[in-house]
Amino acid sequence: AGQSIIAGDMNSYLIQVINGNPITDASGKVIIRQMPTTKLLNQEYIDVFIAWIQAGMPETAEEAAALSTNP
Repeated sequence: AGQSIIAGDMNSYLIQVINGNPITDASGKVIIRQMPTTKLLNQEYIDVFIAWIQAGMPETAEEAAALSTNP
């Protein structure tokens, strides 16, 4: 089984469910539905989650700034 969120992992549960892909168990039963359940997030919000995960999931603005590649 996968994990909810893994830094750098685009296959983690969060990325799958916000892209409309439910998580199923070995028998095919849905164990986590897409989020939000009624419609997909706007792509701009999904992109924010993707960027955050790819950046190593910084927890503070200071951590994010330390990861920045801007001169």
